[in-house]
Amino acid sequence: LNSLERQDVPQPDQTSQQTQISDDRFLKRGILTLDVHTRRVTMKDRVINLPATSFDYLLALTRHSPNVVDYQTLVSEAQGYESDPHEAQELAKWHIHHIRQGIEPDVHKPIYLINVRGVGYRLVTG
Repeated sequence: LNSLERQDVPQPDQTSQQTQISDDRFLKRGILTLDVHTRRVTMKDRVINLPATSFDYLLALTRHSPNVVDYQTLVSEAQGYESDPHEAQELAKWHIHHIRQGIEPDVHKPIYLINVRGVGYRLVTG
């Protein structure tokens, strides 16, 4: 009887677990794809190299896209610590600059990574 009961117990499906892990690996918003495991960014099939912390900022922006992410939330999610609004704004600027260099056709006229003055940034990737 015990052997029959054991046969009826469902076993974990390894395939579905692997699929679930894979689904968490990639974050896609429009033309932008982030591979969270390899920390690789692609946009329109072009690889974009970013410093590690800038990748973390882009990851936070992508997770919230297309909503505005305030400066303090960006710093908290990307760097893991709390900061006052002014400090957070200054910290974010540097990393946003790196991200824009990689994703924007013209860094002086951004179309993907938009500043919402006094609040934060918004990622719009179509």
